[in-house]
Amino acid sequence: MKNDSKDIKRGSPGDHLSAHKPSLTAYNKSIDANLPFADEAKEDEQVQDSDSSNGEVCDEKEHGDHKAGRGHNITYQVSSKEVVVEHEEPAPPTHPGAVAVGGSGYATSSSENERFLDESYGIDEQPLAIHGIEEGQHQQEAIDAFLPTSMHTTVVVTNTEAEAKAQRHHSMINIMISCGLTSLVAIVAVVLAVVLTQNNKPNNPTLVPTYVPDNQTLAPTFVIPSTLFVFLSNNSFDNGTALLTDGTPQKQAMVWLESEEGTSEIMDTDELLQIYALVTLYYATSGDQWLNRGSNDQVSGRSLWLLGIYNYCDWFGVECDADKSQVISMNLTDNTLMGSIPLEIGLLSSIESIDFSSNDINGSLPSELGLLTSITWLSVTNNSLTGTLPMELGQLTNIELLRLNFNKLTGTLPTEIGQLTNLDGFSIKNNFLTGTLPTEIGYLTGLTSFLFLYNNKLTGTFPTEVGFLTSLTLLYLFKNQLTGSFPTEFGNLTSLMEFGAHINHFNGTLPTEIGFLTSLTSFLIYNNSFTGTIPSEVGNLENIATIDASSNQFNGILPTEIGLLTNVNDFYITSNMFTGLIPTEIGRMSSLTFLSLDNNNFAGTVPIEACNIATIKGIFVCPPLICNCSRSCQNSRSCAG
Repeated sequence: MKNDSKDIKRGSPGDHLSAHKPSLTAYNKSIDANLPFADEAKEDEQVQDSDSSNGEVCDEKEHGDHKAGRGHNITYQVSSKEVVVEHEEPAPPTHPGAVAVGGSGYATSSSENERFLDESYGIDEQPLAIHGIEEGQHQQEAIDAFLPTSMHTTVVVTNTEAEAKAQRHHSMINIMISCGLTSLVAIVAVVLAVVLTQNNKPNNPTLVPTYVPDNQTLAPTFVIPSTLFVFLSNNSFDNGTALLTDGTPQKQAMVWLESEEGTSEIMDTDELLQIYALVTLYYATSGDQWLNRGSNDQVSGRSLWLLGIYNYCDWFGVECDADKSQVISMNLTDNTLMGSIPLEIGLLSSIESIDFSSNDINGSLPSELGLLTSITWLSVTNNSLTGTLPMELGQLTNIELLRLNFNKLTGTLPTEIGQLTNLDGFSIKNNFLTGTLPTEIGYLTGLTSFLFLYNNKLTGTFPTEVGFLTSLTLLYLFKNQLTGSFPTEFGNLTSLMEFGAHINHFNGTLPTEIGFLTSLTSFLIYNNSFTGTIPSEVGNLENIATIDASSNQFNGILPTEIGLLTNVNDFYITSNMFTGLIPTEIGRMSSLTFLSLDNNNFAGTVPIEACNIATIKGIFVCPPLICNCSRSCQNSRSCAG
């Protein structure tokens, strides 16, 4: 429908009114059913309602008191070519052919209404026709603007029935055409989108399953972390990185905990951290392949690992305190553990003993071991550990036994080792340690049982601070590359029972203070480069059972004081540069079993007193020394020539 807006003037040409929306429609709902043509008016209303329900757009507008100076409502409809004006004043007789509206109105002919509106309301543009008004003009706006404010006015524009039907028909056709065009456009758009998407995909979708343009990146997917993840991540040693990585022992342990009933009941507790540490260790060392994982029988009292979250204190090799809440011991010796010790071992804050000996554990010792400040026993001997010793081991101030031998450890002994003042035994033999013995080793005054540093690649000298280890009973330094001479402080080791410094590069003379080591039972210094004579103070070693000073550069004569060593079983001085005669006092060594004198520069014969020792089994000599003992004398296979 054509809608040409027009300026409607009232009074003077300067008064411009606000434009009303075109084609606004409304019906007077107060048609008096008793008046003439009332039925026809109702019919028209029903027809119009039907049209509206069929999809024609019909805007209704009610003007109330918001218009200045008006106290009466005006309802109107602009959809026809005939206008009827009604007001409350008494109406003259109805003209033939007029449309009756309202309870007491009048209807005028089209010419009268036109003249009335033009003359009375100042419409100075195109006259407003009551009959034959052109479609698209702002009919109702003009009427609404210029009707007297004292009149309750209703303006109705009606069509003939034929014209109304024709209008509806055209409207329906227009709507159908619009809908069809809209649908067609939508279909074309979808097809184009699909075609463009297919054309933009890479040629090999199997190699690149998701196509991302070069200048775009995929938006990250945010997942709300679980309470368990947040708790474990906050207590992790890598900010939760391993928890986010599939296949890691940490991720496997978290998944196991999430699947177990009761996890939520111990959330945010130290107990949960201990269980998490145990389960992580299980997965980190191939727990499914352990030689012994426990059993379900009631006799052993050792249940299977990962069999329930509440009985972790009964898992094989695990021991808890009396309250069954804190893990205090783990013994998984010789159980085919394969893999590395996880960082989470540091979460076992109350543990006192760990023994992982004789397994196939590899990797390095985690520095988190330093957090186990309650531990007193740590043994991981006979494994395949690599890397260096973490300095954090120095934090284990309560430790009493530390055994790291038979591994593949490298690097130096950290100076922090001197902080382990409660250490009773320390063994790191059979590794690949290098560097010198730290002087801080002298602070280990609690050492009583043993200090085993042998079969490494240690260099440097014998530190004098070793003399502070007065309670030490076993000291083995053999098979290293140590040099220098023994300090005089060596004589302070009065509790020493066994000493082995063989297969090194020691030199110099033996200090006379060796005579103070009266507790010695074994003194092994072979395969070094010692020089000088055997000090006579050696006679004070009344408890000595074995002396082996072979393959050095000792010289001079044997001191007669050796006759005082009545507990010696084995006396080896092979391959030195001793001279002179064998002292007869040697016959007093009543416990002697083997006497090795070969490859020296001795003269004369073996004293008959030696031949008469009841326990003697072999006396080894080389020419020019002669042995006349019929049952024990043997020429050594190592004799020169």
